[in-house]
This record gives sequence, C-alpha cells and structure tokens, in this order.
Amino acid sequence: FLNTSYNTKLKIMNKLSLYMDNETRGEEYFKAVEKQYGLYLASKLLPTCSLETILAYLSKHRIEITPCYLLIFIKKYPESAEEIIDKVYKQSSKVTFSKKYTFVFKYLIQNDSSLFLKIMDKYEPKLCLGARATSAFVRKQRKSILANPKKFFPLLKKRSY
Repeated sequence: FLNTSYNTKLKIMNKLSLYMDNETRGEEYFKAVEKQYGLYLASKLLPTCSLETILAYLSKHRIEITPCYLLIFIKKYPESAEEIIDKVYKQSSKVTFSKKYTFVFKYLIQNDSSLFLKIMDKYEPKLCLGARATSAFVRKQRKSILANPKKFFPLLKKRSY
C-alpha cells in the first residue's frame, strides 16, 4: 500500500470487507491495517472479523458504523443483533440513530419483526413506513398492533380512502 493513494486504499478496504469470508484472515488484516494506518481504515475491515472482535471494538472505540455495515453484522450474526444494535445506539445520539439507520429498521420489519419490536420498545426510533412495509408489518404483527394501537400508530402509513 505504499504507493497507493488514500482514496484507493479506502476503496480496496470497502470491497475487501464485503467479499472476504475467512474470519481469521480478516482479523489478521484488521490488526495489521490498524497498526499501520490507524483505526479508521481498519474499521472498514470490521465486517470480516469475528463477533467477539466486533463487540470489543464497538465497546472500546468510538467507531462510526454505517447502515450497510450494521446490516451486514445483523445478517452475519442474527443471534447477537440486539447486542450489536445496543452498542451502536450508545455511540450515536437519539436523533441521528433514527434517521441514520432507517434502512436497517425497514429491513428488520420485513425480515425479523420480533427483533424490531424489541428495538422499538427499547430505543423508540422515529420512522414512518411506506404502504408495502406497513401491510407486511400488519400481517406479521397483527396481535401486538391490536393490543397496543397507540404505540404503533405513528409508525404505520395512514391510508386515505
């Protein structure tokens, strides 16, 4: 990497993190890049690391996690998704958390609505769903919506007939 520009290094790190499957090699690269170039460039390789490394670095360092990386973490480690989201929430303010990770919340509504309900109870993200996401969410979580409609009213799309 000696004769490459900073922008090229960033592009390589971003692409490498998306396509590398080997966690041990990913952690080796992560530690080497952190030692040579610093935490910001190394954080681009964080999706290649193991869950323990990800949680350790999220709790130790103030790393800005992009929505794409958070979604990769959730897909890769669905059993620890709530813990990862908790660590990301502690690093961001309440306003930016809702706006920045709207894409992730909409993914969770469509694919893991029980996790979204836990997140909604815990962090109260401010977002409004579209028509298709609303209908899918209502189909999946009809009982909880009917049990507490005031809680879900700001989230769902209002239809005008």
